[in-house]
Amino acid sequence: MSDLITRAEYVATLPPFSSAENSASHLHHRRYMAQFVTQEIIEYVGWAIGVDTIQASTDQHLNDIPLWRWDVISPRVNSMAAAMRRKAGECASLSFGVCIAKEAARQIKTTL
Repeated sequence: MSDLITRAEYVATLPPFSSAENSASHLHHRRYMAQFVTQEIIEYVGWAIGVDTIQASTDQHLNDIPLWRWDVISPRVNSMAAAMRRKAGECASLSFGVCIAKEAARQIKTTL
């Protein structure tokens, strides 16, 4: 992806926070994280978490899947997204990897 949104651009354009699923802030976050999701990450998340588990989730933030499951895959997800992450000015962190993984899971959920 050549037109990455940098961290500074993301923060500068944040809409007012709302926890509603289709709120501007939620969609803004999804768009930002989606730029780091690759087919390789989608396949890994589907394998590691399980497509059936992802499809069975009823929580908008996938919080009915235990956090430790996301934490365990975060380092590998961060590694898979390393080049794009650095280009956007992001550093690897447990939470950033979880956000990328959850966005990949949302894409699995909406395409299957």
